[in-house]
Amino acid sequence: MRSSWMKLLAALMAFAMIAAACGDDDDGGSVASASLEEAEAAAAAAEEAAAEAEAELAEAEQRAADAEEAAAMAEEEAAAAAEGASSGGDDRPFAGEIVRITGPERSPEEWGSIEAAMDLFEEQTGMTIIYTGSADW
Repeated sequence: MRSSWMKLLAALMAFAMIAAACGDDDDGGSVASASLEEAEAAAAAAEEAAAEAEAELAEAEQRAADAEEAAAMAEEEAAAAAEGASSGGDDRPFAGEIVRITGPERSPEEWGSIEAAMDLFEEQTGMTIIYTGSADW
């Protein structure tokens, strides 16, 4: 009887060892899961950084466009001043004055309608009006 118990115990021990060797220890899964979460967080941070860089680029382009516009206006003012000096001056009291206006309109259609209205005013007063649209206005 004793030998049958020993055989049964030996068989159970062998089965337990095989089950333990074939089982999943789950350490690899948690490491892979943590690595995946870190990779996703890094990807989200990279996307956010790219969006910020695009926004800064757009702002820089807007500043460059504003600077080009101001340079063009300055050239026009210099030409107008030279023409006014050669013609003996202007009888308009605000001739040669520069007025800068800012507002929320930034699209070409909105800016064009403002520019059309300001052109008539510039002709009557002799002023130079520079309009700059801003998202922060």
